[in-house]
Amino acid sequence: MLDWITSQFTIPSDSILIIGIYNSGLVVLSVFIAIFASFMALQVTSQAQKTSSNRRQSMMRLVGSFALGGGIWSMHFIGMLAFSLCTPIRYGWILTLLSMLPGICASWVVLNFIQNQTKRIAPLLVGGVLMGAGIGTMHYAGMAAMDMAPLLRYDLWMFLLSIVVAVCLSILSLWIRSFFIKLWGKSDNQWLANLVASVVMGTAIAGMHYTGMAAARFVKPPGLELGEQTAEISYYLAFAVSSVTIVLISLVLGANLIYRYKDISKRASESERRVRAMMETAVDGIVTIDSKGIIKSTNQAVERLLGWKEQELLGKNVSLLMPAPYKVEHDGYLERYLETGEARIIGKGREVDALHRNGEKVSIRLAIGHVKLANDDFFVAFISDIRQRLSMERALRENEEKLRSLITNIPGIAYRCVNDEAWSMIFISDAVEAITGYPAQDFLLPNPKRTFASLFHPDDKARIYQEVKDKTQFTLEYRIIRRDGEVRWVLEHGNWVTDETSGDEWLDGFIMDITERREMELSCVKQKNMLNKPPQRAPHFWQT
Repeated sequence: MLDWITSQFTIPSDSILIIGIYNSGLVVLSVFIAIFASFMALQVTSQAQKTSSNRRQSMMRLVGSFALGGGIWSMHFIGMLAFSLCTPIRYGWILTLLSMLPGICASWVVLNFIQNQTKRIAPLLVGGVLMGAGIGTMHYAGMAAMDMAPLLRYDLWMFLLSIVVAVCLSILSLWIRSFFIKLWGKSDNQWLANLVASVVMGTAIAGMHYTGMAAARFVKPPGLELGEQTAEISYYLAFAVSSVTIVLISLVLGANLIYRYKDISKRASESERRVRAMMETAVDGIVTIDSKGIIKSTNQAVERLLGWKEQELLGKNVSLLMPAPYKVEHDGYLERYLETGEARIIGKGREVDALHRNGEKVSIRLAIGHVKLANDDFFVAFISDIRQRLSMERALRENEEKLRSLITNIPGIAYRCVNDEAWSMIFISDAVEAITGYPAQDFLLPNPKRTFASLFHPDDKARIYQEVKDKTQFTLEYRIIRRDGEVRWVLEHGNWVTDETSGDEWLDGFIMDITERREMELSCVKQKNMLNKPPQRAPHFWQT
């Protein structure tokens, strides 16, 4: 075995070497096939990284391995077709086919490295060495399949250089791809990283081949007459290699397209299910119509709200859900919008009545959106049931009217003020005008013209603040100065209120005019004082 290996690198000193020539067009074609096969393999592997199925990832890596291994093999034999040796050359078909296996196995290892996306240097070196070894093994196995009269020998240093070229460029291509994916990101520019890496990988494949061919020495045996190499075998081999290359590339493209189609179909199906699930679980009714107002889909909320089942509405005009006068005008709204872009109802929300299946009117809030898909326009109507809200608003208005009527008829001032020295009013009843001479609006925040505290009599201010500062219920009597300058007595009952959420404090109270009562009390006090005075004795008439 050792003697055989040694003989491959031993060239007798008296030997005559045969020099071959290359067809430059076929050389360029061989390099292009190496680069193209590398790019397709890297693209398929990138596509495999985006799928969550382990089985599909393995299948796509296998397809990519056949593409890259087949590309190495095809590049080798197209490169051999480019080489003319002026002597008939045949190939042993068994060894020729077996020479494809090292390239496929090495490609499997490299694509697994790419799939794992490891950042350590050791796997990078191992992957590059195995890829270079696979390329070299494939090349020299293919060379061994040559059946010709000249003896095939190799220059040892060029032989080793060819292996070094394959290994180094393989490592470089793997590193370049990892580097550019990290630099550019993993989505939009991944194909560009694959392209750059495939150029280096294709160069590694072609560089190894042509360096290996430079290492080859074709020794002319004694008595061999050189002549033109027969073209028949070249044509057959060219046809076979081209056919295999086309099949492999077609396999890669077909698998890639099939899996991409399945992924797109799966995503579209999942998206449709999500949209349908959102529609069916939505609280609001959703109705989809086309540009002619024909209903295309509804959700379950429409049935709950309007009583119509989806099967009863599909294919019918949406005006079925509208009472007059909207029923007649609706299609005109859509046509006008599509022709002029004038939006009266599109893109806006408004409160209208819809028609229930039993003929009753249902108060709804309607919002319509527009979307253009392919060559058709679609409109999506969102229907919200506002009957409960309207009922609550009516109840609130009624309660407000009752409360306002009650406060208006109370002979005094009801108020709520902020906890500040000015007693800034949040609310004060209209009765304040009768007592103070100023309208209620003058006291209200946020822009009061005056404060209620400004009406306090100067002699009573200190006592009022002293009574109120304890923040408890209080009752006090004090004087205010009216708009006309008249001094009036008032009775105030107040209570502090604290908001549990915000901690804000207010003072709620009631103020009543007690001027007449105070005047009566003063009058009674005067009369009492007069009655309690001792009577004066009248003088006797005879006294002088």
